[in-house]
Parts: sequence; C-alpha cells; structure tokens
Amino acid sequence: MDIEFLFKNITQINSTNLSKLDISKELDSFKQDALQDTSKLKLIFKIEILTKIIKKPTDYRILIDILISILDRHNTPSSIIFRLRIIKNIINGKYFVPVQYYLLELIKQTVSTGESDETQTYDSLNITTVDAVFVLGEIKSFLLEISNKYSDMYGFVEISNILINELKKISKGIYKEYCDSIINVLSTHSDYVRKCRTENKPCEKMIVK
Repeated sequence: MDIEFLFKNITQINSTNLSKLDISKELDSFKQDALQDTSKLKLIFKIEILTKIIKKPTDYRILIDILISILDRHNTPSSIIFRLRIIKNIINGKYFVPVQYYLLELIKQTVSTGESDETQTYDSLNITTVDAVFVLGEIKSFLLEISNKYSDMYGFVEISNILINELKKISKGIYKEYCDSIINVLSTHSDYVRKCRTENKPCEKMIVK
C-alpha cells in the first residue's frame, strides 16, 4: 500500500489505508517525483495526502523543503494555478511557513497573464483559461490569511511594510484598486500594531473580511 496505489485506486482512500503508509518512503518517492516530469495532478494528489498524514515536525519540514523546490522550479505563468494549489496546502498546514514572496510573484504573473486573452493549458488540472479576477481573489485571500497568523505580533509592522512596498510597485492600471485594497488592510493594521507597540500593549489579530 502506497500513495501511488491510492492515486490509481481513489476508492481505496480511507483512514485505515492512510495509516498504513510509510511516511519516510512516501517522502523519498515524492522527492523523486518532484525532480521528474511528473504530472501536476499527481503531484497535487500526493501533496494533499502527505499533508494529511504527516505528524512529525521533522517530516513536515522535509515536505516543505520539497514543496518550496517545486515552487521554484515551476515558476512560469503557465504554472500559476498549480503553484497556487501548492501554496494553499502550505498555508493550511500544521505549521507557519512564510510564502508571501511566492504570492507576490503570482500576483505579478497573473496581472501579466490577465492582460492577454490567450487560452492557456494547465497540465491535468482541468483548467483551460486564466480567470485573472478569480485567481487574484484567491491570492488576496491567502496573502491576508497568512499575514493574519502573525498580526498580533509587534514585528507585523516591519513585515507588512515589505509587502506594502512590493504591492505599490504592482499597483497600476486596472489592477491598482486590487493592490490598494490589500495595502489598505495591511496599512490599517500596521498603524494599530505600531500604536500598541508604543503603548506597550498586546495586539489583537487583524480583521480580515
């Protein structure tokens, strides 16, 4: 029993079979798949299974290292949806992993792709066109979600300033309103945290709508 078997026999996915998987072997197998020209659908399937069954922090760190290498390797506009799904799994994982850089990169690529009417194909993910509005909405949600995880810390001010400065570089044309909407949320909470820091008071989490 391994993830490869489950990929070909999805009806066999259950808690009993998942508990039988050898994490070390599966991570080794996944690492090899990540280095090869494996279909994106298969990689996503393995990622979602692994994030569910991994319990040890050391194993999770190995998985994150592999995922980051995949994000770095598949860095073209044609992999926007694929990378977004990987980032979603990272954000929903058991531990905090800063992936803001990749989200900013995806914004830049989506803006560039969204300005074109050309149809693009995403390997085995059943997505044939880029809906820039939808993708940017997902990226905004993820960016604010991960920012919210450390929004009750004094260091939020410095981190958010980096994000705001990068977003200002993208904020132009028809996407200015989009970028400004993120900037406004981060700036407002940054001002609040700065005030708390001055008064040496604890901070509340950022309000994300």
